[in-house]
Amino acid sequence: MRCLIIILIILIVVRLLSSREGLTNKPNEKERQQMVESVLQNKNLFGNTSDMLTTRNVLPWMDAISYEDLRKLYRHEKFTKSNINNIFD
Repeated sequence: MRCLIIILIILIVVRLLSSREGLTNKPNEKERQQMVESVLQNKNLFGNTSDMLTTRNVLPWMDAISYEDLRKLYRHEKFTKSNINNIFD
């Protein structure tokens, strides 16, 4: 019984901590605008010669899915503020 309670407490703590990491929660409007501006200032990170590791060094909040979506926009020459904003929306 004691072991079960400890396991449940651990699961609750892990769940609470994991919900605060990365882009699991939607950014608010101010955060989204900052993210869009950061991406626009570092658009060279989404070209053919870049990789996720380099991008995470510059933009540590970037997740793999957003990274690939941004690379796709860059390749198709649709790297605009509104399109980037839609990725983080």
